[in-house]
Amino acid sequence: MNSWDIWNKGVLLSKAHFRVASPEQLELLKQYEKQTSASSMLQRLQQNLENGKSAANMFENVTGPIGPQQEIERSLRAKLLGYINRGELLAYGIALPRRPDDEPIPVPPDLWTGVVSWHNSKLQANGLRMEQVKLVKASPSTLAAAKTPAATESPEEPPRPAGRPSRKDQIIEAFHTLTDNGKIDFYKPASHCYPAIRTWVKEHYPDNADPERGLSDKALEKHINPLFRERKTSLNPG
Repeated sequence: MNSWDIWNKGVLLSKAHFRVASPEQLELLKQYEKQTSASSMLQRLQQNLENGKSAANMFENVTGPIGPQQEIERSLRAKLLGYINRGELLAYGIALPRRPDDEPIPVPPDLWTGVVSWHNSKLQANGLRMEQVKLVKASPSTLAAAKTPAATESPEEPPRPAGRPSRKDQIIEAFHTLTDNGKIDFYKPASHCYPAIRTWVKEHYPDNADPERGLSDKALEKHINPLFRERKTSLNPG
């Protein structure tokens, strides 16, 4: 089995969340997809016009239930990241710029801390871009073909001692979620978004024993600032 064999067994990042969804979540996603389709939005726009909506209000409720759909997708993608972190899923993709003889390669761990474009199956961080990223279930055959087990911790990071897990993944998830929702201002210093990230993590991953655990400014600076710089550069390439 070579890298193409592994890649061909995988599911594109844009579709992978459907594989870990419950039957109820799948049904909701199908309903939301119909309600947010271009034809459905055009129908609602036409209804607004026929109902005499003013120019300022003609787009009211046209987009459909995007918020609930995004919430389910975020939950499922967080689950995927958990599987990747535990080595239960392998990620392979094509590095850019691509040459004719290039093959799929394992996704370096640091790319998950950069710009993750789930809808386009693309990743970007630290000068490396990858497209057509697929996830494949780790098995004896795929792990043997990959030669080394999938790992998502940077080689420079020493193994964590036993105890409560780091909040790194939660912090990164909060950053991407708030970024996607336009809640982070990239024209201000990175530290400006720390309170919002801290609040999001405590709301979605409460730790009753110590709500502030792992959420110090120093911890947020370590995990957020590289992401912030990467995203800010992508928004302002000049």
